[in-house]
Amino acid sequence: MHLLLKADPLKVYPQLKGSFPENLKHLKNTMEGLEWKVFENWMHQWLLFEMSKNSLEEKPTEVPPKEPLDMEDLSSGLGVTKQDLGQVM
Repeated sequence: MHLLLKADPLKVYPQLKGSFPENLKHLKNTMEGLEWKVFENWMHQWLLFEMSKNSLEEKPTEVPPKEPLDMEDLSSGLGVTKQDLGQVM
């Protein structure tokens, strides 16, 4: 906001202090119909641009390395561990 005022100190900017939907409603009420449509179209294009940027930045998730299982997890269900079964065979 500071840079905008520095560029044109006489220009009046709306005070946007509410939530995003509240601020949009305030802008819509203070703008003329054609101005609002141009702004709405710009916002739509900006959103599409941001969404396309995010999809390019996403990388496939890497599978975390497997950690050694606890002895409980190695149970064969017969009261012995799978490691013990491997030694028997």
